Amino acid sequence: MTTAMQSQLHIDQTQAFINQNPTTVMCLRQERTDTGTGGYVLGAWVPQGDRQVRVVGQGVTHPRVTPDGRTVVPVASAIVMPEEDWLVGDRLESLGINYEIVFIDSLPPWRMRMELISYA
Repeated sequence: MTTAMQSQLHIDQTQAFINQNPTTVMCLRQERTDTGTGGYVLGAWVPQGDRQVRVVGQGVTHPRVTPDGRTVVPVASAIVMPEEDWLVGDRLESLGINYEIVFIDSLPPWRMRMELISYA
């Protein structure tokens, strides 16, 4: 089996895993306006549309430090396809629970795993 065929097999398996128990979530992203000095200013939360994810239990239960310096303990993970557009800090809502993405793992290259914290 060639590397390309193996990669496609892994991508197909990821899609099948998500399809086994998918959750439709609304993604919200905070606008970022370039300051012109290498930084940005955060603005309003903008809906990015509905997306399919697979929410799974969290394997990592130790605290993590977010890029903005908060210490958090992820409560769940979401598995998504590798080509999807997600950023740390994006928020998503699933079954009445609001989550924030605090870490994104894009290895292996055939799937992305996002660690989530929740807001009750």
